[in-house]
Amino acid sequence: MARHGSPGFDGPVIAALAGFRDHAGFWLAVTALGDGWFRIALLLLAAGWLLLSARRRDALMLLAASGGEMLVNSALKQLFARARPDLLAHLDPVSSYSYPSGHAAHSTTLYLLLALLLAPRTARPLAVGAAALLAGAVGLSRIILGVHWPSDVIGGWAVGLGCMLAAWAFARPRRLHD
Repeated sequence: MARHGSPGFDGPVIAALAGFRDHAGFWLAVTALGDGWFRIALLLLAAGWLLLSARRRDALMLLAASGGEMLVNSALKQLFARARPDLLAHLDPVSSYSYPSGHAAHSTTLYLLLALLLAPRTARPLAVGAAALLAGAVGLSRIILGVHWPSDVIGGWAVGLGCMLAAWAFARPRRLHD
């Protein structure tokens, strides 16, 4: 990935999605599901519920995975120092670097772990699918709102998935065989 450049597919994807900007209110609501205030509130509520349910290990895993993902994402933003896209007006105020998308990373880690931890085993595939769709929609919203390149969102999804899988494999190996 170039430090300030963009892969060749980024511009055409942004152009193809530009028509969805007519529904900015909807996409701002979707992007809010990955915003810091909402994500942290949901994280703390879920961790608190897990603690009250005598699932301390799961609560710690959720907090550690989310904290680790935030650290990895912040470090990568500083490493790549990639500028935000300037092809369209930004419909959501932003001030940090572009790569990788924090909203995509945060949503992927948090929603997938919540699905794995909170859904009954028989409903887990459906819950994970719904969580993946939600994280996908949050990432898509960042492109439509003009604040991320598509490759930023793909990178964010990869960071989030990597942190979620690492936490799950490290803290809950027996769950992989449930």
